[in-house]
Amino acid sequence: MEIVPVIDLKTCDLNSRPEISGEGPHSPAGMPAHFGDSRTPNAVSTDVPLCGPQVVHAIAGKREDYRPIKHSRFDTRSTRVLCSDLIQEFHPKYFYLADLDAITGSGNALNQIHSLLDLPTHFLIDYGIRDIHGWRQLYSRLKNHDRWSAILASETIESLDLIDEISNDIPPDQLLFRIDFNKGRLTPSPALGEIDFFSLIKELKSRGVRQLILLEVSSVGTATSPVEQIIASYDQINSIFQSASPRDPLFKVFAGGGLNCWQDLQRCRNSGMDGVLLATALHNGKIRREHLEGL
Repeated sequence: MEIVPVIDLKTCDLNSRPEISGEGPHSPAGMPAHFGDSRTPNAVSTDVPLCGPQVVHAIAGKREDYRPIKHSRFDTRSTRVLCSDLIQEFHPKYFYLADLDAITGSGNALNQIHSLLDLPTHFLIDYGIRDIHGWRQLYSRLKNHDRWSAILASETIESLDLIDEISNDIPPDQLLFRIDFNKGRLTPSPALGEIDFFSLIKELKSRGVRQLILLEVSSVGTATSPVEQIIASYDQINSIFQSASPRDPLFKVFAGGGLNCWQDLQRCRNSGMDGVLLATALHNGKIRREHLEGL
């Protein structure tokens, strides 16, 4: 099972300055050479100007309240350095990168996202795509790179027909659909109306979607994950997508929302999920590399 570090980017008040605490690679205790170290060829200084999108702490989907991370065992002042530190410790196959400026319609972090695509990982990009205009904006900037996939989400998409249009530009393994819940209830965008969970899953399958994310938005950043609810939703999805044999090799399901300890990860792994989204538990050290042995 994969762990997928989550990085949320948002333009914030410049007075909201991140702090460094703990024992991470860029804590005051030491700075070993790695991707973001000033002693390596691809050096990036950690003393970057605090302007533009910053790494923020996402809490319960209340995006207007997201602020730069204040306490982390990693250096969060530079997105690139943070990514590099996480790569060094966890060797993740994927990163989840959310552009909150684009999601909220207050700009975008495309330049910053583009600058990360040379790192040795694959980015799952949540750009808040609502319509073909949003897709074209993202795709035109990143189409010459192959280390990224696009995320569509139930809470923002304006029409499921967008899936068909995007499928003309990228293959199925470069597209994910995030199914959003709020306290256990599906949260479709107003344009999707009162669509129910089963109908949505069947529609996604019929349109060729093969990679899904289950996100309990109300638990994000709270360390209170409803693991049983997530597993029950996964079982329902699995029964629809895997009704025929053999198993579709492109079929993947990731889960997120308050996952906070290795026991949460183990239960998700045992259920058959392919990966979990993690942020707070990585920053506060509740989940470390040694916890992932055997997952």
